[in-house]
Amino acid sequence: MCFDEGLIQAYIDGELQDREAEELQEHLKVCRECDAAYQRLMENDLTVRTSMEGFIASDRERFNAELAWSRLKLKKIEYEKNKKGKWYKNMKYKKLITAAAAVAVVAVIGFTPVSSVAANFLTIFRVEKVKTINITPGDMQQIEKVMREGAGNVDIRNFGRVEVMGAHEIKQVALEEARSSVDFDLKLPSIEGYSGPTLKKNSATSVTLTLDVDNVNAALQAFGSTASLPREMNGQEFTVDVPTGIYAEYTGPESSLVFAQSRGPSVKTSPGVDVMAIREALLSIPALPESLRQQLMAVDDWQHTVLIPVREGQSTNVSVNGQEGVFVKDISGDKAVGALVWQDGGVISVLAGDGLTADSALAIAGTIK
Repeated sequence: MCFDEGLIQAYIDGELQDREAEELQEHLKVCRECDAAYQRLMENDLTVRTSMEGFIASDRERFNAELAWSRLKLKKIEYEKNKKGKWYKNMKYKKLITAAAAVAVVAVIGFTPVSSVAANFLTIFRVEKVKTINITPGDMQQIEKVMREGAGNVDIRNFGRVEVMGAHEIKQVALEEARSSVDFDLKLPSIEGYSGPTLKKNSATSVTLTLDVDNVNAALQAFGSTASLPREMNGQEFTVDVPTGIYAEYTGPESSLVFAQSRGPSVKTSPGVDVMAIREALLSIPALPESLRQQLMAVDDWQHTVLIPVREGQSTNVSVNGQEGVFVKDISGDKAVGALVWQDGGVISVLAGDGLTADSALAIAGTIK
């Protein structure tokens, strides 16, 4: 008997109890249909994050910050309880892909204009650097307190009108199609001892938010901020463009490696938007842990830098083929998982896998010429 897809999705999300998860895990080993459904749902789950589906969903459903925080903690508990087998492996990759997707998410609030185009068009923000910020257990506790006491009823739907352009699609492609789908020279690493790669294309997505200043200011006040956005920004547009990306998976004798490459996301705004006012309002929120505030304020060249949040002590700044990069190591499980993130000429690359060390990742990245 096959399992319902809803239950398989709950398994992917880490929402099943131990016994249910183990039962489904064993079933996937012998049922071709359920395993095919599982693989398809996993693909959707991983790519939906990079297409910013979370922002899209927030326009359809009421967002209760306290409830979301509780669910996040619950999933972490379930994750710690199930550090084994296929489920654990996929949750680790899910975390890595989510971390990479943070490049797109944090980009929304981290940029300032770096070029201008024709009159009556838009200002464009682009990624030029990658940097991490450390989050400590104390920071997490402080954020939890804010969620519990002050911001439980923030409704993201009221931030403005959201419009989504481009139907999200992921499909397996040949190398020729992969190369023709992007506007940069797609370069894949050579990995000794691994077969592949299997290539998949993640189609572009565009999300536009038309700002409702009154409601955004109400949200800022809910977080304890005394700063607010100017009334002149009401009705202004912010468009996040996430370009087409290519995802390559290499299969080894004991594990897989994933390499993803895409142009960095761009953020377009209406003419005259005071980006400094937005930055100052965000940094002035009292609920923001002081350690995070200081890190954000100290970022060199913040106008062109995208930030990836990581737990303290898990990241190292590295040089990748002469470019600045970051190596992130997750040691919370039975086996360390590594991810190397860097950008070169506006193209963001991510290499991730079980047991991947900084030295190995840099050696593999060195084969990309």
